[in-house]
Amino acid sequence: IVQVTADDAETLDLDNQKNKQTSIIYDRYSDEYDQLTRGENRIWRELSAMPDNLKNAVVAIEDKNFRTEPGINLKGTIGAALIAFTGNRIWGTNRGASTLEQQLIKNLTGENQVSVMRKVKEIFMALNLEKKYTKDEILTMYLNQIYFGQGAYGIESASMYYFNKHVQNLDIAEAATLAAIPKSPNYFNPFENPKESKNRQELVIDQMVKYGFISAADGNAAKAEKLVFSTTHKTNSDPRSYFFDMITQKVIEEVGADALYKGGLKIYTTLDPDMQKAAENAMKHLPGYYTDGKKLTQPQMALVAVDPHNGYVKAMIG
Repeated sequence: IVQVTADDAETLDLDNQKNKQTSIIYDRYSDEYDQLTRGENRIWRELSAMPDNLKNAVVAIEDKNFRTEPGINLKGTIGAALIAFTGNRIWGTNRGASTLEQQLIKNLTGENQVSVMRKVKEIFMALNLEKKYTKDEILTMYLNQIYFGQGAYGIESASMYYFNKHVQNLDIAEAATLAAIPKSPNYFNPFENPKESKNRQELVIDQMVKYGFISAADGNAAKAEKLVFSTTHKTNSDPRSYFFDMITQKVIEEVGADALYKGGLKIYTTLDPDMQKAAENAMKHLPGYYTDGKKLTQPQMALVAVDPHNGYVKAMIG
């Protein structure tokens, strides 16, 4: 089994994974206006842009030996293997022995079935990953790849979704809250299950104190901090959708849907945010709505603002 699996365990190309990012739409002033996603909202951030407290929070709760182990937890892996083959518990606990490398592999390959063969193959892939990439490169990919619930993939998207701030601006309490989520994105989601989210956040903080990443005083202050979560999430009825539909259609015609939704494109448009906002406000002052015999909302309306000098579309709603 070991020989066959070793030959079959390819090395994952992390450089290729970096290209799978959310595309961003910019307005006429080159300011970020919106993001285009299809199921996966992911914005890449280099490790240097992430605060140490965030990196340490993840390592403390997910894999405390990440910096020193060779991609696998040797003691835990041997114990898990013996459990699998003998059914006997080793060292008093049933160890899963999943390192950050192994979690990353499962996330990238989508292979989660419980089998000895899958686990052995995963071990060899983790060892191969260690040979090809540095610890910083692996941690960078992990933090950009892992799922944080609510359609947010990667730490930047999660930071923006939950706190409406870029990852470099996270404090200890916020970083610990996000680090608590990946183990079970639904159960530890602060919006869906605030009590369990808080409990696990405090566990993360305790682990950070235990392993010397922060002081006990800083840990207590982080636990006491009242978190302010984002309330800016969009509803399904977005009046800008017609403009975005026009943009997405044109980009797909040029480069294809895969590049649009996963290629991390930077799309610069002629949209004027002030004119768009004015158009959206005007739409709110239509006569009273009613539903006609065909179940269509009436009156119907649309608005397109075009600069007559160059044909640039400045605003569009419908």
